[in-house]
Amino acid sequence: MLRAMWLRLVLTLGLFACLDTDGFSDQKAPKPPKACSQKDIQRYGRPIMFRRRDGVAFGISTLHTTVSKDGDSTVYLWLSNQSRLPQGYDVCCNVTLFKKIEVFDSAGVRLENASDVRLKDLQDKDQAYVEGCSCSAMLNIAPGSCSVVDQGSLNAKGIAYDLRPGKYTVRERSPSGSNSKLSLDSKKETDGLSITVEDH
Repeated sequence: MLRAMWLRLVLTLGLFACLDTDGFSDQKAPKPPKACSQKDIQRYGRPIMFRRRDGVAFGISTLHTTVSKDGDSTVYLWLSNQSRLPQGYDVCCNVTLFKKIEVFDSAGVRLENASDVRLKDLQDKDQAYVEGCSCSAMLNIAPGSCSVVDQGSLNAKGIAYDLRPGKYTVRERSPSGSNSKLSLDSKKETDGLSITVEDH
């Protein structure tokens, strides 16, 4: 059952792994590593890489940086493993992606996704919140490789964000918790992925 789900996810995402054993370092990764091939960048868009931690960096890309309000706003989550050890990534469809990213409006204010809203509402009512997966998979990213590991639509109703016409920035969700406003200092680390939503 799990193997079948994993195969479906592989076929959907077109997962790939290109090896690159050069340069195992803990520096920031603002550009796609050499392991991310040009062919795959053309297929998924050029990723904006987030801060590298212990040799591992996530990134985000899209094929369409300008979309209509009800158009396709699919983004792809990348994992670049420049450490010396394999890295596991557990996928829960329509859940794990939104635990890795945050979306900010043009004023730098963090938006709440549908899960954030439901969680806050249940907490106010002292009720438990249990997440479920429509599909799941366990991925293993080899050392020196770069892969697309997750994907989702930023404006998926009931799951993601209510994106009204405007300019937005997709950034890595803070490991220590989300910030309600994007600070000037944090902007210097990486500008994130810019997306414009138009009203047509």
